[in-house]
Amino acid sequence: MKLKFFAFFVLSVLIFTVSCKKETQLEQDKDAIKEYLRDNGIQAETTQNVYYVVLKEGTGAKCNAGDDVAYKYKVSTMSHPDVIVDQTEKMAVTCKLPLVVPNSQLKETMGLQVALTTMREGGKSRFYVPASLGYGDAEFGGETNAHLVYEVELCEILSNGNKH
Repeated sequence: MKLKFFAFFVLSVLIFTVSCKKETQLEQDKDAIKEYLRDNGIQAETTQNVYYVVLKEGTGAKCNAGDDVAYKYKVSTMSHPDVIVDQTEKMAVTCKLPLVVPNSQLKETMGLQVALTTMREGGKSRFYVPASLGYGDAEFGGETNAHLVYEVELCEILSNGNKH
C-alpha cells in the first residue's frame, strides 16, 4: 500500500512539475515577444498567445477552424527577422484547419494555425509566434526555442468547414 501511495505521489509531482514548466515556458516566450515589440515600436494585437499586425485588411470571408485555405507565407526567427528561413514561392500552400497531419512534410505550427483564423480572405498580416506554439525546442533557422515571425497572405478560403 505504501509503495502504491509513494508511486502515485511521485507521479503527481512529476506531472505537476512538467505542466508548470510548460506554462512557465509560454510565459517566458510571451515576455520575450512583448519586449521585442516594445523595443521595436510595434503595436500588435493578440489572440491565443499569438501577436499580430494587420498589413492589409482582407475583404473576403473570415477564416475559421475547419476551413480549407490557400495561403502564402514567409517565416523568419525573431532574433533574425530579415533572414527568411522558409517561404512559399509562387504557389500558395493549402491545408485544412485545424491541421492534424502526423509525420507530414507540412510545416504549419499551432501558432500559424491560430494566426490564420484571425484573417479574412485577401488579407496580409505579420505574426509573432512564441517558440512554444512554433517548433518548441526543435531547431529552426539554426536556433532552438526560436520565436517565429510569419508574414502571411490568405489567398483563398477553398471550402468552409462549417457548411455541409
